[in-house]
Amino acid sequence: MWRCTDPQVGAGALAGERHSEPDDRTPVHRVIDCPDPGELAGFYEKLLSLSRQEDTGDFVVLQNAEGAPVVAFQRVDDFRAPRWTDSARPQQMHIDVMVADLDTAEPQVLALGATLLDGSDKPIGYRVYEDPVGHPFCLITPEGA
Repeated sequence: MWRCTDPQVGAGALAGERHSEPDDRTPVHRVIDCPDPGELAGFYEKLLSLSRQEDTGDFVVLQNAEGAPVVAFQRVDDFRAPRWTDSARPQQMHIDVMVADLDTAEPQVLALGATLLDGSDKPIGYRVYEDPVGHPFCLITPEGA
């Protein structure tokens, strides 16, 4: 089961379940800079079970099952990806995705285009990955939350 620990996002598609509690007071909860909004939005659509609400090519908004906007991606031509454990290029933000079993979830997230980050060392309760353009995110289990 995939579930982002942020209640505004909801669950991921890989387990087929959704857990979301939309907050309509804020139209878009996060905006993530990236070189190709459509490509990165596609990764998070699959990871978090979201769908496209808006796509202008330079700006993509993903929504949850209730239609509330959750996260947006905007094109930045001179995008510089964060580097894991490098304070000169810090992570800027990250998403924790709740899973029932890390060993089951890992091959699924790698198949979507994520990369397990060096130094994550597969600790009990969580693992750190980067999305296709370098933003770190974690798969966590209840013990790691």
